[in-house]
Amino acid sequence: PKDDGGSPVINYIIEKRETKKETWGVVSSGSTSTQVKIPRLQKGCEYIMRVRAENKIGIGEPLESKPTVAKYMFDVPGPPTKPAIFDITENAVTVSWGIPKYDGGSPIIGYIMERRETTGKWIRVNKTPVLDLKMRTVGLFEGNVYEF
Repeated sequence: PKDDGGSPVINYIIEKRETKKETWGVVSSGSTSTQVKIPRLQKGCEYIMRVRAENKIGIGEPLESKPTVAKYMFDVPGPPTKPAIFDITENAVTVSWGIPKYDGGSPIIGYIMERRETTGKWIRVNKTPVLDLKMRTVGLFEGNVYEF
């Protein structure tokens, strides 16, 4: 706090509440740390947090946060660049792509390739994500048109 009331802060009390509810729940107490990880938030729920400082004289007025919606720390990545097709045979092709412009804030751990015939449903080609920026797919039929 800007003013400790003439006595050092000995504790911060951190509380949370859902914006739709009236009751506050204590998240952390017994620490002088100015950062805390708040567990057990429900994704998509809106919360308000508040912090109160305590010294040997007592507990000060709370400072409340703006309403915040809980979400994962990271987002899903953007799409890879447009696929390129090469090394075409009667029943297989190799597909390559480039890394997404946006990784969602976390390293890319693999790519899933899907294919479909022009009027069909998308079918997953690989069972586990691949780290490479290209993949060969087999089991195609000569004369059919595919999208990847």
